Amino acid sequence: MAKVKRNCKQCGEAFETHVWPSTDGKIFCSRKCYADYTRALGRARPCEVCGAPLSGRQKRFCSHRCKGLAIRKQGLHSDGYDYSFNDEFKALIRGRDNDTCAICGSACEPFPAEAYHTDRQPSCIHHINAQKEDTDPRNCILLCAKCHGMVHYHMAYWEPMLYALVTQRRVAAAD
Repeated sequence: MAKVKRNCKQCGEAFETHVWPSTDGKIFCSRKCYADYTRALGRARPCEVCGAPLSGRQKRFCSHRCKGLAIRKQGLHSDGYDYSFNDEFKALIRGRDNDTCAICGSACEPFPAEAYHTDRQPSCIHHINAQKEDTDPRNCILLCAKCHGMVHYHMAYWEPMLYALVTQRRVAAAD
């Protein structure tokens, strides 16, 4: 364990540090310099999806929603969704349901990534049986974000009603 002189990566001041056999030693003279350096890195890079500034420990995306959008754009679907759960399928469900929430009847619109950082609520395609890989139009229905959260809180209560609503909407779309 030898002592070496270094210059701080943030402020440039000289300081001494111990170099352990398994590491190269410290590169910052204090915790404050380390915090300032990491904050500056976060501000320097925007979110890869929406361009919003990153904060704290965020490295590529500003939110879980933006991370999910990036994963889906790449077609990776590591979040459990089937590959057929894509933009074309979502447009089919939105068209069948006339862009309205099945529960409250409010108008729903798909929003671009920038809109997720405003007060507008996005629409959600809900899998009625909660199986993400079951991408059958009879198992999916359009809900506003508020109703989608309510449905997930009481899944057993809503499931039979939502299946009935899907049947009604399919018959109405066929007419």
